[in-house]
Amino acid sequence: MGTYVKFRATPEEKLQIDENAKQLNLSVSEYLRRMGLHGFAFQYDNGILLELVKAMNRIGTNINQVAKVCNESRTVSPVALQELQVQHSELLTLIVDNLVADGSQDRLIKILQLKKPKK
Repeated sequence: MGTYVKFRATPEEKLQIDENAKQLNLSVSEYLRRMGLHGFAFQYDNGILLELVKAMNRIGTNINQVAKVCNESRTVSPVALQELQVQHSELLTLIVDNLVADGSQDRLIKILQLKKPKK
């Protein structure tokens, strides 16, 4: 059995904590545990995860194509690199906008050492 942790919160803070946990389909305990240990909590949605996997596969395919061209000719088209950057930015936007629902997007991006994608 776990140890209990008690802390004080204003009624408004309690309401916000409850709402954040509900938004992520987590118990308040699980929400607070994730926030306390990691600083952010994710919302998992199989549809969004499937989109992420597809996007990652597209980027991986394009990286392989760019690597092949680079190995053959030692040059890479600036257009090909720009397309990879666009796909990467779109993937990050999908992650930040859909998987992080508790307002900690900036913290997640800092942890990942990435710039926030432009909307």
